Amino acid sequence: MPVFMIVSSYILLGVLFVVSLLQAAAPRWCWKMFESWKATAEPSEMYFLLRRIFGIAGVIIVILVVTVPPILYYMHS
Repeated sequence: MPVFMIVSSYILLGVLFVVSLLQAAAPRWCWKMFESWKATAEPSEMYFLLRRIFGIAGVIIVILVVTVPPILYYMHS
């Protein structure tokens, strides 16, 4: 596998991790920074709760994608 593909995939996973972490930690701030300009009113609390849940899910998925393949590789070696 070319080095560029490996590095770019880890960069993409890093960006996804940071965005997911921001969503999990501060969904209201993320809404104000990125989406408030197109809204006429602030969304409901359920919206922010779902953003937080999806942020946590994104963090977990990135962690699994990064850690599970090496673990499986070394288990089969």
